[in-house]
Amino acid sequence: MRNKNKLLILSLLFLGLLSCSKQEKSYTLTFDNIMIKAEGPLYEGANTAQGEVLNQLNTFAKDNNIAIADIKSAQLKSLTISTADSNDLSVYTGFNVQFASDKIDMIQAAAANKIEPGSKSVDCILASKNEGLLDVLKEEKFVLVTDASVANDTSMNINLIGKMQIEIKY
Repeated sequence: MRNKNKLLILSLLFLGLLSCSKQEKSYTLTFDNIMIKAEGPLYEGANTAQGEVLNQLNTFAKDNNIAIADIKSAQLKSLTISTADSNDLSVYTGFNVQFASDKIDMIQAAAANKIEPGSKSVDCILASKNEGLLDVLKEEKFVLVTDASVANDTSMNINLIGKMQIEIKY
């Protein structure tokens, strides 16, 4: 009988601890209309273009009464590159995209190695790891650095639009 009472008490304590623990939550930040630009001429191979991204993490945290320190992780969930004008992406052979900021080293984000002829957008293949992404998101602003590869020299400019979704857990 004593063992049953001890077991019952331990079970109740365990259930009490489980009910008091916080459930991890997630939210997806969407960054639309990131203007990625570089002045031409463009040369065969990789040409670097940049798009500045303003901080949305602080706004989200403030709006939801969450301390930035309580945000546990950030993971890139999607990244799409589209044309910003009437041209298609046929001049490009691929994209390599990284995150950069003044205080954090560059972080590999995604790549697109195959662009279908005539397409106006491409969904990038995401990097397997985004270590340091949360630190980048905490900056006031960061840069989406895009190495846009072209097959031949051209006098055109780079005018692209980036869209990405990043899942944060808190």
